[in-house]
Amino acid sequence: MSSSRVTNICVLCNGHDTIVIENYNGYYKVLKCLNCVLVYVNPIPQKELLEKNYSQEYYTPWLENQREKRIIMWRLRLKTLNGFSNKKGKLLDVGCGEGLLLELAKKDGWDVTGTEISPFAVTMWHVLEHTTNPVVVLKETRRILKAAYKNFKPCC
Repeated sequence: MSSSRVTNICVLCNGHDTIVIENYNGYYKVLKCLNCVLVYVNPIPQKELLEKNYSQEYYTPWLENQREKRIIMWRLRLKTLNGFSNKKGKLLDVGCGEGLLLELAKKDGWDVTGTEISPFAVTMWHVLEHTTNPVVVLKETRRILKAAYKNFKPCC
């Protein structure tokens, strides 16, 4: 699909210039802000719809059919994480889904923990685009990590 420019207010930086990455039935769009490069869903789906869409009936076939592709994706993202430091420590995956990233990270030497609201859902790699205010979510995540880990030093 070719991308097209649209005017929309970015939920992260309040920029007005975005492009459409994906379009679902003409209603939900995956947008990319041309200012801060955040990719997010617009409009943000209601919590009830997200919970329904991450039900076992909806999610299990996707998990099974996409497993090999997701393994490749998570290995690439682990490579990115490993590039931030030569020391592997604790890894918290907010929205860890079935735990595939955690499984791979543990094998790679990370001390892993995960949380998930749905028994069949997604990692924080795929969470921020569903929030109404990602800045608030990131600030709260940072606050919790600082409180939980006295030596926590965020990269940004």
